[in-house]
Formats: sequence, C-alpha cells, structure tokens
Amino acid sequence: MSTVTETSDAAARASTDYSIAVGDHFHGTIGARGDEDWVAVTLEAGRTYSFAMGGIGALGDGLNDSLLALYDSSGTRVARDDDSGPGSDSAFTYTAGASGTYYIVAGAYGGSGTGAYGLSVSAGTTPSYDTAMAAGALLRDDLAWTSTAGQGVTVTWGIRASGQPQDAAGNAAGFATLSTAQAAAAAEAIALYSGVSGLDLRQVNPGGTTNNATILFGAYSSDYDGAGAYAYFPGPTSSGSPAGDVWINNASVSADSLPVGSFDHFVLLHELGHAVGLSHPGEYNATAGGVITYGDQAAYLEDSYQYSVMSYFDESNTTSSIGGYPDTLLLHDIQALQQLYGVNYGYHAGDSVYGFNSTLGGAYDFSQNSDPFLSIWDGGGRDRLDVSGFGGNQFITLVEGEFSDIGGYRGNVSIAHGAEIEEAVGGSGDDTLQGNALDNTLLGGGHDDLIRGGDGNDSIDGEGGADSIDGDAGHDLLTGGRGYDLIRGGTGADTIDGSGGDDTLYGDSSTDLIYGGLDNDLIAGGTGSDTIYGDAGDDSLYGNTAFDTIYGGDGDDFISSGDGADFVDGGAGSDVIYGRSGVDLLHGGDDNDSMWGSEGDDVMYGDAGNDYLSGGSALDRLQGGDGNDTLYGNFGEDQLWGDAGNDELYGGSGYDTLRGGDGNDTLLGMEGKDWLFGGAGNDLLRGGTNYDSFVFDVGHDNDEISDFDERGDALQLSTALTGGLTDADAILSAYGSDAAGVVLLDFGGGDSILFSNLTELSVLADNIFTFA
Repeated sequence: MSTVTETSDAAARASTDYSIAVGDHFHGTIGARGDEDWVAVTLEAGRTYSFAMGGIGALGDGLNDSLLALYDSSGTRVARDDDSGPGSDSAFTYTAGASGTYYIVAGAYGGSGTGAYGLSVSAGTTPSYDTAMAAGALLRDDLAWTSTAGQGVTVTWGIRASGQPQDAAGNAAGFATLSTAQAAAAAEAIALYSGVSGLDLRQVNPGGTTNNATILFGAYSSDYDGAGAYAYFPGPTSSGSPAGDVWINNASVSADSLPVGSFDHFVLLHELGHAVGLSHPGEYNATAGGVITYGDQAAYLEDSYQYSVMSYFDESNTTSSIGGYPDTLLLHDIQALQQLYGVNYGYHAGDSVYGFNSTLGGAYDFSQNSDPFLSIWDGGGRDRLDVSGFGGNQFITLVEGEFSDIGGYRGNVSIAHGAEIEEAVGGSGDDTLQGNALDNTLLGGGHDDLIRGGDGNDSIDGEGGADSIDGDAGHDLLTGGRGYDLIRGGTGADTIDGSGGDDTLYGDSSTDLIYGGLDNDLIAGGTGSDTIYGDAGDDSLYGNTAFDTIYGGDGDDFISSGDGADFVDGGAGSDVIYGRSGVDLLHGGDDNDSMWGSEGDDVMYGDAGNDYLSGGSALDRLQGGDGNDTLYGNFGEDQLWGDAGNDELYGGSGYDTLRGGDGNDTLLGMEGKDWLFGGAGNDLLRGGTNYDSFVFDVGHDNDEISDFDERGDALQLSTALTGGLTDADAILSAYGSDAAGVVLLDFGGGDSILFSNLTELSVLADNIFTFA
C-alpha cells in the first residue's frame, strides 16, 4: 500500500497524469471553486471495490464536504456519493462490470468548497482510511477551542465542585465529586493530551475542586443510560456553559481503581477527546439498549481501538486481540490533535528509552507494563525502543505510522507520524527489526533475527543467533555477531563485520569495507571498489565489479577478484585465487596457493609455499616467490619468474620471458618466440615450438637445453661468462666439446650448458650471441 500525492493539479479528464492501484491512497487539493481531480485506477470485472474520500487537515485546511464519483473508460459515470462516509465524507462500493481503466473523480459538493482531501480504493465492501484521512474523520469544522488550525491554546480544567447532572439519556441524576483515584486518572489523561499537542491544559485549584474552569470533570450514577460516561464538545466558554464538560457514570466506572490500560482509564481518554473536539470515527453513539457492531457501523476498516481511543470497536477487528484497552492516545488521535492544536515538541524531548530500561516510567516501562498497548509521540533527542525483556518472536518497526508486534501481541505499539525514534533493541526470540530514514542503531539480541536498516547511516548488530541483516540505503555499520549470519550492505558505503560463525556477506553497491571475522565465510563485494578481509577460517571471497582490494587472511581461502583492476593477498593458508577480468595484482601469501589471472594484464606473486600460477589471457607477470612453484603464462606475452625453489615455468602461447631464478628449475617456452633465463641452479630448458632465445650469465650453474633448434634458436651468453670472447667460433673452441655425441659448453666455475638433443658442436656456430 502506498500514498500518491498530487504535486501539480490533476487534470479533470481521462488524460490525467495520476493513477493509483487498488489498496493505495491519494492526497490532493481542490484548489478552486468547481475544481475536479481525476485519478486513474485499474479494476477487474466481477470484483467489488470500496471507494472513499474525505477532507484532511483541521478546520479550514481540509475539504469540508466532498463529492466522489467513478467513471468507466468510455466516460460514463457509474457511481457517485456525497455524504455516506463519516461526517461529510463520501463513500460507495462498486462491482466492476468490465476489466480496465476507471477514473475516480474528486470534487466538492456543489462545486463551492476548497481544501485538502484524501481518497482510497480498496478490495471488498469497506473502505480503507490512512492516518491523514482518519484524522480528518475525527475532526469537525466547528468543534475546537481554537479558530486557527495548528495553533496552540490554553484551556483550563478542574474537578467540579457541584452541579445538577443528567445522565447520557437526559434524565436527572445525582451529583458526585470525582474520587481521588478518578481525579488522578483525569490528570493522567490531561497530561497525555497536552503532551502530544499544543493544548496547554491548566488545572484550576489543583488538589481541590472548582466550578470555574472550561473543562470540568464531574460524576453521576445511572444504570439506564447505556453509557460509561459522556462529554460535551467545545463551545461557548461562558459561565454555566456545559461545553467541554466530562461526566463519569459511577455505575460503570470504578471510583477506586483506574489503572492505565483498564476500561475505566480508557473511558476518561475517550471522553476527554470529545471535550477537546474529537468525534467518533463513524456516525454512532451509545444509547440505552442500543447495539453497535463493527460490521454494521464501522465506516472504514481502521475504525478500532488499534488506531484511535475515539472508536467503539475492539482492536481484534483489525489485529489480534490484545485483551485490554489502550494505554495512551493512538495514531489517529495524535494526528488529529496536532493538526488541530499544533505539535508539542517539548514532550519527551530528551534521549528517551521506551520499553525495558525505560527512562520514562508508566505505560512506557515494559518491566511494569507487560501488555503494552500504545502509540509513541516523542518531541526530540536520540531515542530507543527496547523490547529486550520479552521472549517470543517480535516485529519491531521504527517507521512512523506503522505497528510493532511486541510482547506476544500483534499491532500493539505504534510510532506517531512525525515522531523520530532512532534505536531499537530486540528480545530473545526470532525478531524482525525495521529501521527508518534516520541514522538508526538496531540490536537484534539473542536468537535468529531479521534486521533492515532503511535509509540513513545505520549501526546494526545482530548479536547472538543466525541473523539476516540488510543495511538498505546509507553508509551503514553492520555486524553479524555470534552465529551464521547473512548480511547485505545495500546501497551506500558500508562497513560489514561477520564476526563469529560461517557468515554470508554481500557488499551490494558502492564502496564497502567487509570483514569476515572468525570461521568460514562467503563474501561478495558487489558493485563499487570494495575492501574485503576474509580473516580467520576457510573463506570464499568475491570482489565482483570495480577496483577491489581483498585479503584472504588465515585459512584456505577461495578468492575471485571479479572485474576491474583488483589487488588480492591470499594471506596464510593454501588459497585458490582467480583474478578474472581487469589488470589485477595477486599475492598468494603463505602456504601452497593456486592462482589464475584469467583475463587482463595481471601481476601475480606466489610468495611463500609451493604455488601454482596461471596467467590466463593477456600480458601477465608471474613470480613464484619462495617454494617449488609451477607457473603457466598461457595466452599472451607473459613474464615468468620462478624465484627461489625448484620451479616449473611454462610460457604457453605468445612471446614469453621465463626466468627460473634460484633452484633447479624446469623452463618450457612452449608456443611462440620465447626468452628463457635459467638463473642459478641446475635447470632444464625447453624452448618449444618457434625460435627461442636461451640466456646465460655467470653463476647459472649446470643447465640443460633439450630442444635447441639450430635453424633459429639463439644462445645468448654474457661476456662475463665467455671470458670476454664475442666470436662464436672462439667461444666454441674455448669452451665447447661434442665427445661421444654429447654437446657441452663448459665455462668452468660450475657453469655449463648441455645440449641433449644435439650431437655436433659445430651447429651452434651461427646461433651464439653475446651481451655485456
């Protein structure tokens, strides 16, 4: 369900730019006399739908008398209503005769009114009101202690000293002064109304009685009027005017005990609402012997105690039964009061904690109030909803206007529109936590939690259990805690820490910093230039797109850097590393690693251990480092360094350069015109196909060339090795021999070259070159 808002005037024709889906709400304005707004909706043949429209806003801000119609795609009007909703709201049901596009037409009755409105379309026979529409349904243009919407006002109240009451049916009844308990409950109700709005309700003669206040609380007793209490709407403030007065029926309401959440306390909340200008959500009222039911009298789906203390209907009609009565004013009440009298930002303006470890007490302290049924209004500060003391599976949302399922109940705690709660703490069950657009701190608590940060730069810790965390938008700090966690960074530059357990971590978009923590983790960086630390355990790390930096850490890791120019360090353990596309810099780190450069011009270092390096396509540089390494250049013009250890180097296709380094190495050029440097140690060199160059310097030790081709191969000898000789014949004469068909160049000092595939020394005469 979503709300579409009119940002420019909706056209009064089928070419309107605005449309809604079934289940949506639309907020618009009739800006001039005779204005009509058309909104398209798609209906399905044979299905019944409910349509509703009403003014939103207080006093003159909202459209006073709406007129609602429905046209089919041919332009034929198929439904129309003026006043079938609450007050002067419009409502009707319609069963679509054909599938297709219809047009909801919003206007003012008689074409003379202007103001803001809301409309909705719902499946079924009862319409849906969002908070703005429902607040409008509670308000009437002439019922307020102020004449200007949103303007605060001071109103006096007191405990009536005397009077001649009538019961709700108009019969004379005996007067009674409120008991001490009733007076205290009245004061608590007064504080709630003043707390959420600009109503400055000031008591006359605190601790005593008076007949000189605008709102007076008195009591009577009647078994016959069908009411627990009644009140008068705002009106004249002259002496003797009943406007604003509240009368409690002692035959229905306790004089001794009115605890928060009881029927007795609820009666005071309800009647005080009338005294300051709130109506019932529907056109109903208690009468002796009268039967009022949700099915017959509820004008819209949300008419229940879950949404408003002004309703007559149990919350079980819209959610599961909570088994009590509201502790505070609720979503629709708070919205209506704030539209009427303005907002009190001084109420709970500090850093407040609601729930366990509460800083507020009363209904907001869940260590005392174990069955909370309330809506939170908070004026400022950095605030927390803490349900850590409850077990069971809870749903906790910080989104204004939405309901949480807390303490084993459904839909029992809401956050008023405009209230900003930044932090939430889950309990010991499998909880779901939903953040809002602020910079939230969300703590999952024990067990397996589902946590979503929403917009804003959030700090989320799953704590114990196998948690699922999604940072959503913003630059978030996400910690899995103990257990096997699934974490998604969402959009924004996030910092993710899997902590303990075999975690699955996704950076998603932007530039993320990700730590696997303990155990065997799977990490994918997503789009953006990410930095990934596998840390301890056998991890699987994926860089994906952009320029990533990946550290495997301890353990035998699998690393795929993905696209982009990436840096990878496998760290300790026998790692498997893939560079993928892009120009990558890959380090195997300690132990025996396997590395593939794949596409791109890669630079690969095996480092310590017996490593396997494969360059892949393009122009790669491979260095084995310490240990007995195997290097494959594969495609492209590659450079291979064996470094220390007894290494095997394979050039592959392309014109490659192979350097054995220290140790007894095997160098195979394979395809292409390759350059082979055996380096120190007793090396075996094989050029492969095409004509290759074999290069030797002093200290190359006793090497063997197994496939020297006198038709094109070149023997490159340093003059330091040849004793300054540069002429081939002189070199062959000084150092060569082919006794018994064994062709050998022996330079002395432990340096020699054996040509195992040749039988005559003379064939080398045209293939020897020297360099300084």
